[in-house]
Amino acid sequence: MIHAVDQGADIISYSAGGYSGSATLKEGVDYAINNGVMIIAAETMSVLFYIGFDNSLIGTDTGIVSEGTASISWLGLSEDVTYSWYVVIHDKLTFIISSIWTFNTFLDIPLWIQTPSDQIIEFGNFINYNITASDFSGIDMYGINSLAPFNIDNNGIITNNKTLSVRGYFLQVKAYDPFGNNCTASIMVYVKDTTSPTWGFPFRSQTLESDED
Repeated sequence: MIHAVDQGADIISYSAGGYSGSATLKEGVDYAINNGVMIIAAETMSVLFYIGFDNSLIGTDTGIVSEGTASISWLGLSEDVTYSWYVVIHDKLTFIISSIWTFNTFLDIPLWIQTPSDQIIEFGNFINYNITASDFSGIDMYGINSLAPFNIDNNGIITNNKTLSVRGYFLQVKAYDPFGNNCTASIMVYVKDTTSPTWGFPFRSQTLESDED
C-alpha cells in the first residue's frame, strides 16, 4: 500500500479478512490517509459458531462479505434435545458477539411402511416374510421376541429356525433407529395342515381262497 501511494495512486482498494489485526495494514492505511489517498476497503469477516452452554467451538466460516451468509454443519445431534448456540463475528479491527439462540431437534420415531400382518403357512413349509419401516435417521436394526422359533435379519426378513408344529405363534417385531427409538407390531403366524393324507402304496384287488371241506 505504501508503494502504491509513493507511485502516485489517488484511490487504493484492498480486501481484508480474518479476525486478527495487522500492524502492517494499519501502517499502510495511515500512510495513505496522511498523503490524501482515498481508501476503499472491501472487507470480509470470519464467523465463529459456539455451543451456548459450554462455549465449545462448533466451526468457523471465513471470507464472509457484508450482508453475506455464514454457515457450518453441526454433526452428532441427538433427537428430542434443546441446543443453544451463538456466533462471534470478526473483521480486521473488531468483533461482535451475538445473543444466544436455541432450537429443538424433533423426536423421529420409526414408522411401518406397511403394518405387519398375520401370516398363514402350510405345515412343513418355512416362512419368509418381509417387514419394512422408515425413519429420518434410517433403520438401524429389526428385532423379534427371542422365545419364538423365528429369526429376523437386518433387512426385516422373518424366517423360522426349525420345523413348526401345527398351531399359532405369537410374534412381537420391532424396528429401531440409531438412537434406540422403535416401533412395535404384534402378529400371529398360523401353521395349518390342509393337505389330505395319501396312501403310501397303490391299492390292488385281492383274492382270498376259502377252505373247502
